[in-house]
Amino acid sequence: MLVNEFRLKLFVKNFEKAREFYTMTLGFEPVGGWNNGPDDCGVLLDTGSGIVELISAGSEYKPVQGCDVSLGVDDVWQLWEQLKGQTIVHPLRQNYWGDSSFCIRDPEGFRLTFFSKDKARITDTSHAEENN
Repeated sequence: MLVNEFRLKLFVKNFEKAREFYTMTLGFEPVGGWNNGPDDCGVLLDTGSGIVELISAGSEYKPVQGCDVSLGVDDVWQLWEQLKGQTIVHPLRQNYWGDSSFCIRDPEGFRLTFFSKDKARITDTSHAEENN
């Protein structure tokens, strides 16, 4: 099966605050949406490799539990400098599996991990391929 588009739908309690975070703080571009009142609004945000869809949950709001999302970025080290004032789950760290990452929470408490493959690991991998 080939998936043509991936969407993460988040039903949020405070739609305006969540939309501001994802557009202004993270820089995701709106690519669609609707506004039929405070309990029926949403926005589709382009992440570059998928869509985050924020939907006002209204009175049906339940916090997300048991999952989070990981987002691969070109330069996690630069992004850390931009976002380290956010609610931090874990600070920037180098992981033994070959990437560096940090994790923050959005205004609703949803965990977002950002990662980049370690530059040394990428270099080592390319040399190993040359020797095979």
